[in-house]
Order: sequence, then structure tokens, then C-alpha cells
Amino acid sequence: HFPFNGALWRNRMVLHDLPPVGSPPYPTDIMVFKGTLIALDMVPEIGLPHDHYFLMNEEYEYCLRASRHGRHHYVVPQPLLRPLEEEPPSGYPAWRGYYQARNQLAMILEHRSPGELWWWGLAQAKFVVAALRRRQEVWEDISLRLLGAWHALRGVTGITIDPAKRA
Repeated sequence: HFPFNGALWRNRMVLHDLPPVGSPPYPTDIMVFKGTLIALDMVPEIGLPHDHYFLMNEEYEYCLRASRHGRHHYVVPQPLLRPLEEEPPSGYPAWRGYYQARNQLAMILEHRSPGELWWWGLAQAKFVVAALRRRQEVWEDISLRLLGAWHALRGVTGITIDPAKRA
């Protein structure tokens, strides 16, 4: 029951009000894989999450693929797990923007969805504006997002930027 754990999907992530902790499970379209349980009988039917979406977007793509096969998703608003690490307070490093831009665009191209493509372009513009306002590592943030988009268009997948070498 994390703030971004369960969302609706209307060609983009749509956040909705979360019920209080202890409420009954509630349906979602997509979720992040933080304490996610997957029905074992679903794996032979739709497979595993795609490894070419390394690090970002694998869970959204998997949830959307499961939905296309008639599967439903629910979030249990109960703290069952304790995270091993806290979310970074000042945002994510630039290399994560590369994977976010690349993998989401790759998924959109796979879906052939004009609505998702429009939303992706809008989101990338917002990320660029945020980088300009922050004024720290601006060129790295923007150039890695552009590289991610270029790689998505060329079909480049998997681990291409080693996070350990960027730390």
C-alpha cells in the first residue's frame, strides 16, 4: 500500500484516492512490483515480465498484458512488508530517466497507442522543465532521456547503462 502502488490506466497512469490502511482490497489496472503476488497459473498463460524492460516499466507492461488476458489486479491496503530501502528524498539519478523514457516509449510502440505516445511526450516535456528548474545535472538528465528515446526507436533493450558505474 504505497502511494503509487495501484493506479488506473487510461493511456497513462491515473492516480486515484487510496482507501485507508485496513480497508478491503481495491482494484487497479497497474501497480509497481513492491510486495506483489502473482497467480502461478497466470505465468504459463502470459509468461513472465519481459527482461528487456530492465529496471523501469516491466510491471506496468506486465499488468497491461495480464489485463488483456482477462486478469484483474487488487491492492491490499495493509502493511505486510517493510521496504529494504527508502525512496530517495531528492529524486532519482539521471540514469533512471534513461530507462524510464526508453522502456515506456518501447512499450508504447509495442502497443501502437497514439494516446499513450501523446502522454509520454507530455511527461518527457515536464521532466525537461523540472530538470531546467533544478539546475543540477541538467544536461545529463536531458541527454540521457533523449538517448533513451533514441534507443527505444532503434529497438535497443536490456542493460545498456550500468547503474553501478553511474553511482
